[in-house]
Amino acid sequence: MKKIIFDTDIGGDCDDAGALALIHQAENLGLAKLVACVVSHGGFDGAGCTDVINRYYGHVVPIGQVYYIPDGPDVDEYAEKSYGRTLYRQREHSYKDVVPPQSVKVLRKALAENTGEKITFVVVGSFENVSDLMKSGPDEISELTGMELIEQQVDCIVAAAGDFENHEVECNISSCVHGAINVCKNSPVPIVFTHYTEGANVFTGKIIHETDPENPVGIAYYICMKGENRCSWD
Repeated sequence: MKKIIFDTDIGGDCDDAGALALIHQAENLGLAKLVACVVSHGGFDGAGCTDVINRYYGHVVPIGQVYYIPDGPDVDEYAEKSYGRTLYRQREHSYKDVVPPQSVKVLRKALAENTGEKITFVVVGSFENVSDLMKSGPDEISELTGMELIEQQVDCIVAAAGDFENHEVECNISSCVHGAINVCKNSPVPIVFTHYTEGANVFTGKIIHETDPENPVGIAYYICMKGENRCSWD
């Protein structure tokens, strides 16, 4: 059974919700184990949204979030229209009155407590969380550095951030360039990049809301795509 840490910029584009649903289904089939989730943006109520989806599928796991909060009128307008904000407000979760822990703390704890098979780090957002983990030093959680924890407890990093044909920077790289540079230069474990076109022609989501209107993943697709399907990049 593959152990997974899921690192996501969930709340805006619905393909992150679809990717999280696939991990839960894999766990239900005995193929994977979701160890923790971390959110790589500070807006759109990401931790609460993630917890809503996790609870729906019956797998409550630790969730962390970066503490940087984007601001400005465009960000506020986008957040108000996002499925992350809707799920945060309308569904039960653990973060209505509780500030989620910082991502790096959740990651350090998950790795420090891991035994047996190593963990696969799945990144479908920016590299900010991974970079922060790599830069972290010994603390009350572990006497090991972040680099040492990764080397000992992670088998590889799988990132939905590949664009090998164009000269433009792929969006999950451009959203945190300094983090991507740090991770790519200094990761002590292999990094596997999936090309963004792999899921471009796989259209997902519409049937989820049609067959199960209470499924938060279906709601995410409905809000994001107005009832239509979405490319499965993540």
